[in-house]
Amino acid sequence: MKHSLGMLLLCALGACSFGGKAERPEPSPPPAALEPGTETASAQRWSPVRSAADVRTFEATGKLLAPPGARAELTLPLAASIIALKAMPGESVTAGQTLMEVMMPELARAQGQLDGARLRADAYLARLKQLEQLRGEGLARGADLAEARARLAEAQAAAREAEALIDTVESVGVKRHGKHYDVVAPLAGVVVAVNAPIGSTRGPSEGPVCVISGGKATRVEARFGFTLPKEAAYELWSLGKRQSELRLVTQAPEVSANDATRAAWFELTAQTDLAQGTSVRVRLRLPEGTWVVPQSSLSAREPLRVTSARGPVDVEILTTFGTEALVRGALRADDVVVEQEAAP
Repeated sequence: MKHSLGMLLLCALGACSFGGKAERPEPSPPPAALEPGTETASAQRWSPVRSAADVRTFEATGKLLAPPGARAELTLPLAASIIALKAMPGESVTAGQTLMEVMMPELARAQGQLDGARLRADAYLARLKQLEQLRGEGLARGADLAEARARLAEAQAAAREAEALIDTVESVGVKRHGKHYDVVAPLAGVVVAVNAPIGSTRGPSEGPVCVISGGKATRVEARFGFTLPKEAAYELWSLGKRQSELRLVTQAPEVSANDATRAAWFELTAQTDLAQGTSVRVRLRLPEGTWVVPQSSLSAREPLRVTSARGPVDVEILTTFGTEALVRGALRADDVVVEQEAAP
């Protein structure tokens, strides 16, 4: 009897152990629960998606540039003696205002050569017409006509040479005024430098005798380490506030060998009081739905997509920088994306 009861007890215990319903293990957490940057057992690495608006890579230091014709550096093309100064550094001048008076012997000689050449040309032209009339009547020789034409050509060539020299000098703002010459301002602005002591001689080798700066800055130059996306808007920031919207003009096709950046130029859409040469910040304002992801998370085939914890998401790549990519697509701020394993 005791043996039978023992067997019954063992059977009862066996039924409790194996005859009951088995419990299922807890499911493993989804990829979204992984800490960003951790690796799974299958060597998949997950990285967080970042909003482009939070990435400071998308701004660069720039410099305000002077508009065309806003700066003049007056260098005398011929040697000149300074006899009087009419404007000092810090003085505002108007276009055409006299800055200094000079004596320029070579220019005076060129003016004399021009006057003489013109007189000779007029005389030879009159002589040529007379000889042509006499030739028609059989009273002039062909040799006389040829000589008159040669003399006329020589005089005209001398006149053109003198005119070219005078035009070159006048193009930089030197005007004849009696026995001396006036150096005049080619634009309105402020005289920022004068290098012409009275009694000194100045020429091309001595550099500018006067520098004038005028006009408000209208363009910005900045350097970026990536190709600027067409979809972005651009802003000029200085003194802790936004100064103006910017319009992208172009980006240089070549990369600097010094820092691997490319220059870009922008036009201001609103006038500012910032001086030329001021250091500013150029910021990109990117559209909604623009994200930063690792380049390694992008699929190698079309359509271009990333794999998030919610599944595949199609994206459009706007630009790349370093190991990251700027993309547009239906991602979210709390997404993580899987980085693809590099091909062996």
